[in-house]
Amino acid sequence: MGKTGKALGAFASAVALCFAVPAMAQKSKDTLRMPINLGTSAIDYYNDPSATENTWGPSFYDTLIDFDAQAGKFVPRLAKSWRHIDDKTLEFELRDDVNFHDGQKMDADDVVHIVNWLVDPKVVLRLKANWDHIKSAEKVDQFKVRIHLNQPTPFDLMRFAYGTYIYAEHVHSALERKEIYGQAAVGTGPLRAIKIDKNTGIVAEPSKNYVHAGHTKPVAKIGRIVAEPIPDEGTRVAQLIANGADLIDGIDVLQAKTIAADPQFKLTIQQGISFHYISIPAQGRKNIPALADPRVRQAIGKALNISALEEIVYGGEKLPLKFEAVCWKVQIGCDYSKTTPAYDPEGAKKLLAEAGFAGGFNVEITTFAGITKQPAEAAANMLHQIGIRASVRPVPIPVARNLERDGKLQITYYGWGGACTIPRGPWCVFLFARNLAT
Repeated sequence: MGKTGKALGAFASAVALCFAVPAMAQKSKDTLRMPINLGTSAIDYYNDPSATENTWGPSFYDTLIDFDAQAGKFVPRLAKSWRHIDDKTLEFELRDDVNFHDGQKMDADDVVHIVNWLVDPKVVLRLKANWDHIKSAEKVDQFKVRIHLNQPTPFDLMRFAYGTYIYAEHVHSALERKEIYGQAAVGTGPLRAIKIDKNTGIVAEPSKNYVHAGHTKPVAKIGRIVAEPIPDEGTRVAQLIANGADLIDGIDVLQAKTIAADPQFKLTIQQGISFHYISIPAQGRKNIPALADPRVRQAIGKALNISALEEIVYGGEKLPLKFEAVCWKVQIGCDYSKTTPAYDPEGAKKLLAEAGFAGGFNVEITTFAGITKQPAEAAANMLHQIGIRASVRPVPIPVARNLERDGKLQITYYGWGGACTIPRGPWCVFLFARNLAT
C-alpha cells in the first residue's frame, strides 16, 4: 500500500466468554442459540460470497480436498486421492460412500457439473476469476474426474481446497435460477440446513451420515444450532446476559473486557490473521478531487496511529504477530520488504499544504456496521487532527457493495475476515459463549 494508504492491525480473532454456571435448559435440549448480525435467504458462496456465507458455507458444503494449516499439507475430503497427470491436468479419485443431505450419492457427475458451470462463459459470478485457470472438467468414471487447466497454475490444488464447494448436480442443474440453490443448501458437510430465512434466521442440525470427517472438519457435536438475526449489537449482548443466547459474535475487544469484568465470564483472546485496512477507491478520487493527489494519500497514511488503532482492536493485548502489509508472512506466498508509513502527523500536514489543501477538506469514510465501526471512528478523529474533516458511515455489507457498484465510495475502512493462526485451525471469529459443556 505504501504511498496510497495504510493497512491496520489484525483482529484478536478468537474471543471466548463462558458462564461458570451451565445453561441447563438449553444443555438438556442439546441446542446452541447464536444470534447473528445479518440475516440471509441463502448460503451460496458462488452467488453471495458474504460474511454470513463464509461462516456457514464450510459447515453445509465440502470441497474435494482440505488444507491442513497445522501440518502444511493437503488432506482428503470428498476426494480420497489426487495427482497431477501433467502440468495442465489434475485427477481426483472420489470417495464412493458420501451422500448429500437429501440422501443422493455424491459422485463424478456432481464435480463435473459444478466445475463446468463455474467456467461457463455465460455464467456471471462476482468471483468468477477464481476459476479462470480452469478449462473444463471431465468424467473418467463414476468416482474419478479430471480437471483440465488453461495453463500450469501453482495454486490449482489450493483453489479446490478453499471456495470450490461441490453442489448436488440433480438439484442445481434443474434450477432455472441458480441463485436459489442456497435456500436449501444441499451439501455434504457436517451440518445440514433445516431452515434458512432472512427474517427468522438459520436452523441447522448434524448430518446423519458424515462419514468423511477428519482433523480439518470433524463431526458436529451439537444437536441443533439456532441463529436468529439480531442486527443491534447491544441487543445481542443483552440476550447473552439474560440467558436468551449461548454464543454471540461481532463484539469488539474493549466491550468484551467490560463484560468479562463480571466474574461469571471468562475471556480468552487469540492471535488471528484477519485485518483492517483503509482504501481509496478510484471512484473516490473522482468524487473528492483532493484524493487524486498522491501527496494527500501519503498524508492519510502518515496521519494514522497504528499503535492506537491496535489498542482499540486488540484491547491492549500484546499479540505475537505484527501486521505490516495486506497479508501475513505466516501465510504461504506472502512476503514484502516495504512496511506501512510511520505515524507522522506533522509530516502529514506538510504534505497537505504542498498539495494545496492546508485547510483540509471533507470526506466520508464508509465502514461495515459492527466491529470495524469503532476503530473507523478513531481513524476519522486522527484525520481531523491534520485538518481532514472525515465522517464515518457504518453500513451493512450488502449496502457497502451497492455503494461500491454505484461509484459512491470516497474512503473505506473495511475488515477482512481471515483465518486463525496455528494451532486453532482455519476458521475463527470473535465469540462470546455460554458454557454448555459443564
